[in-house]
Amino acid sequence: MRMLAKILIAVFLFMGLAGIGHAARKYYNCEVLQVGPHADGNIYIALNCATVGAKTWHTMDAAVGNKGLAVGQAAMSMDSSVMANVDPAVPFSDLTAIYLNSQ
Repeated sequence: MRMLAKILIAVFLFMGLAGIGHAARKYYNCEVLQVGPHADGNIYIALNCATVGAKTWHTMDAAVGNKGLAVGQAAMSMDSSVMANVDPAVPFSDLTAIYLNSQ
């Protein structure tokens, strides 16, 4: 499981360095409450970002998609937090990058 986490971290680090993340966005340390696909074709993630006191749902940016779903599921199964590039104060805003934090 740790190998999977390391691979996912490397993939998302590469994606971030390739310019997929938006410079104006900020990374927040969050707990993943729920994550999964919806019938509308989008992937949704519920985050608890304690530093800003927000528990909100967000959609995954198309570039993140299924890879972000995998990171969210890994975080939940490993009881780990994530660094999410999102505005936690704006419900259903696009999540553009997500990284699994090490334990």
